[in-house]
Parts: sequence; C-alpha cells; structure tokens
Amino acid sequence: MPWMPDRMPSLPNGLANGQKKVAVVSRQRKVDIKSTENRILSSAEHLNEILSLISLLNVLYSHMREMLTLQDKDDAIVIESASSLIRIFKRLRRQGKLTASDSTTPDSPQVQIVTWLYERYVDLTHNLLNLLETDKADLQVLVLSQWS
Repeated sequence: MPWMPDRMPSLPNGLANGQKKVAVVSRQRKVDIKSTENRILSSAEHLNEILSLISLLNVLYSHMREMLTLQDKDDAIVIESASSLIRIFKRLRRQGKLTASDSTTPDSPQVQIVTWLYERYVDLTHNLLNLLETDKADLQVLVLSQWS
C-alpha cells in the first residue's frame, strides 16, 4: 500500500472556493491544532487537513494586519498553527515525501500529491515570511528559530 492516497486532497470542512472568510475564521477557531497535526502525521489520508492549519494562519495573519491590537489568544493560535505546520513539513521533508520517485509518471496520483504538498510548503513559506513583517517579536522569533 502506498504512503499517499489515490485522490487529491479536498478543501477542509467541506468549504468551497469563494465562500466568505468569516465562515473560515469561525470554523478554524474550533480546530484542535495538536490533534490535527497528529492526524496528518499518522496517515496520508489526512494530508488535506494541512489546508485547515494554513488557512488558520492566513486568516489570523490577515486579521492581524487590519487590527492594531491583538488578543494574546490570537497570537497563541498563530504560533501554535505555524509551529505545527513547521513540524509537519520538516517530517515530510525528512521522510522524502516532498519529492516523487524517478519511476513514477508525471500524471500519476503520487506525483500530483507531491506537487500539491510542495505548493502547500510554498504557501507556508510565504506565510512565515509575512510573519517576519509584523511588529510582534514572539512571531518573528518563532520564524527565525524554527524554520531551517
């Protein structure tokens, strides 16, 4: 049995493209970040949950840029989701799951999933670089200390 599912990951929580971000925020606040990380790392069938963590980081970061002050709870959510994503992608990279083997064809499901994972990795990298632009030292330290 291959380590990857046979189909492309879907959007988390049944959300479709174009739905309001308010719905994403309310659903994402209910995400248990640590258990989501554990599910992703335990089975390739849960890879689509990476989107939940990235969207949480996206929404809260864009929300942070609009507000001058933030509750500590929001900072904690950003730190926890970013740390979780960093751990997930470090393990995927270490296990060689961000590259396809040479023997697979370009249109195989495994190559499509590797491509999808790499695109999410790029999304995370952009989000971490955006966090460096904030005036919050704890977010900057997170990025500089964990992302290597």
